[in-house]
Amino acid sequence: MPDQARPAPLLRRAAAAVIDLLVIGAVTTAAAGVLLIGIVALAVMGRSSGHDLTGAFALLALAVGALVGLVAPVYAVRCWSRGATAGMHALGLRLVTLQGSEPGIRRAIARGTVLVVSIGVLSAVLWQIDPWVVALLVTLGVAILRRDRRSVHDLIAGTFMIWESQ
Repeated sequence: MPDQARPAPLLRRAAAAVIDLLVIGAVTTAAAGVLLIGIVALAVMGRSSGHDLTGAFALLALAVGALVGLVAPVYAVRCWSRGATAGMHALGLRLVTLQGSEPGIRRAIARGTVLVVSIGVLSAVLWQIDPWVVALLVTLGVAILRRDRRSVHDLIAGTFMIWESQ
């Protein structure tokens, strides 16, 4: 743990995650809206020209799915590598290495990978429970039991979330 660093309170971490989900939701909604305009334009052109545009619709639907699936991990890794997401920054939190420096891209990827794998594995084991509920329970469970409030993904990636503001 960095010298004189305060572990980030769990409620602040959760609030930061909610802010980040809102940011991700806004970005994906805006981008999906643009793609939807493309779908409507294709439908209008298809009707007027008499062409079958089923393949184009399928391609646009695939693009929306890929967009939604890529925005969250790219956002998280990019922000974690520099030390803070929008939510973390807004609430005075910072992600650092145990030496107190920015995590960098490798640690950010490791942190994200462990988080996603743990959600997937636990969801497979506890398939009747929503995967995000499982992830929340595991993350909170480990963090609550540790004095430094580090969770599984922090332990493996060698990161630590601190609270800079008071």
